[in-house]
Amino acid sequence: MNHTHTPSDNPKLDALLAEYLEAIERGDKPDRAQLVAVNRDLAAELQAFFTDLDRVQRAADVSLPSPPPDDPAHAPTVIRSNPDPTPGVIIGGRYKLLENIGEGGM
Repeated sequence: MNHTHTPSDNPKLDALLAEYLEAIERGDKPDRAQLVAVNRDLAAELQAFFTDLDRVQRAADVSLPSPPPDDPAHAPTVIRSNPDPTPGVIIGGRYKLLENIGEGGM
């Protein structure tokens, strides 16, 4: 699927989609069929958007298996800032600094 929609293609469509997404974020459930019926000139574009949105939501809803609660490999990482880490210090929550090989950069 190759969509080349940019914001300048159709300002009316962009405004409708923005209003729809804002309503979703507020917790409202806009009636898709009514939106399409009222905007028949944009029916194909709206249907394509809803299809893509549903596909993304289904992909986002795929749940990953949870690690066992006592698995140390999946323990939460606590990151503390240490301005001068010295060898032997635990950094990044679960990593041990073996040696400092450089500073600075960028």
